[in-house]
Amino acid sequence: MSRKIFTRGILLLLATVFLGLATAFIFFYGPDFNRNDPSKPRIILPFDLKKVGETYSFDVNLGGPLTCSLDVKIFIAAPNKWSRLLDKNTEIEEEMRFYDLLGGSKLINHEWIEPGVPAKFRIQFIQKESNKVILDKIVDHPRTGSSYMGRYALLAQDTLQAGTYTIRLDYLEGAPELAPLYAEIRFSRAYTGK
Repeated sequence: MSRKIFTRGILLLLATVFLGLATAFIFFYGPDFNRNDPSKPRIILPFDLKKVGETYSFDVNLGGPLTCSLDVKIFIAAPNKWSRLLDKNTEIEEEMRFYDLLGGSKLINHEWIEPGVPAKFRIQFIQKESNKVILDKIVDHPRTGSSYMGRYALLAQDTLQAGTYTIRLDYLEGAPELAPLYAEIRFSRAYTGK
């Protein structure tokens, strides 16, 4: 009797381990169903805040009209690429310095102050087929919003028709206090609240 229970227990353990390994394999190496979906363009590029004067450029192909946004996300500490559970815990001094630099609105002497990102950017959306400039603007001290482990700044949002576009971001000016921070450039479908 006990031998039967032991054998069944081993079989149950092996089946559980196999199921866990199969699930992990599918999660990490399985198909990415959103990769070629033109309604969900999502591009994330590393952004080095030390390199003032740098130009970041990439192409995006849209299958239909879509409202897209370009933003910069600045982190207190570099996030772990495997899991949020492994993210570095930051010191309170680091967080206070970060939020003083990039925080939201503050009431100082009966006046609202919006610090924004102490940087200047030039944004261009260029239609590749006709080489037509759809959007060309300079953004200085963009306002920030809160997000996980940091703040984000929306730089541009526009409705783009079907076609291939070159997205350019020129990092014109930046405060030296930004240099040690980790940042990403993100291009995706704009959040509309729906």
